[in-house]
Parts: sequence; C-alpha cells; structure tokens
Amino acid sequence: MKRIIFFDVDNTILSSKQKQILPQTRKLLLELANDKDVILGFATGRGPSKVDILGDMAPYFKYRILVNGAVTMDQDKIVFEEFIDAKDVERIVKKH
Repeated sequence: MKRIIFFDVDNTILSSKQKQILPQTRKLLLELANDKDVILGFATGRGPSKVDILGDMAPYFKYRILVNGAVTMDQDKIVFEEFIDAKDVERIVKKH
C-alpha cells in the first residue's frame, strides 16, 4: 500500500536559520523518495514561482499544496485553483 507524506516547507524542509535543506533532512527525503511505496508532497503558503527555493529536491515532491491551499498541483500541473474574490476581501475588511 502506498503512503503519501506531506511536509511543510518553511521551518520544516527548509531550516529556520539557513533557509536551506539541511544534510540530514536531504538524506531523509531522498530515502523516502526512493521508497516505491512512498509519494512525497509539500504544503506551503508560497506561490508556484517561489518553490524554486527547494532546488534540486523539488522534483521529488509529486503533490504540492500552495498559497495556503488555494492552489494544488500534481508536479507542474495545476489541478485545483480557487482564490478569494476581491469583493469578498473588501467586504470583510470593511466589516472589521
């Protein structure tokens, strides 16, 4: 049975101080990526153009949940995209 494992990006995959993937994290991710029963994914508040910070590790993540859930990708293909309508944002801001 396959397992899907999702990781947060900032302060989880990327270290909080160096903003890079630490060697022990890289080693674990590569072990998981090479396990035929594991599928990797990540979730982040970042947009699609900002995940290049993962560098050579990005292709190992099949599924990507971006912009705090507003965009979901299967590799480089967007499979879901829904943003809050600007009028709704304006209404909420005026209310509060």
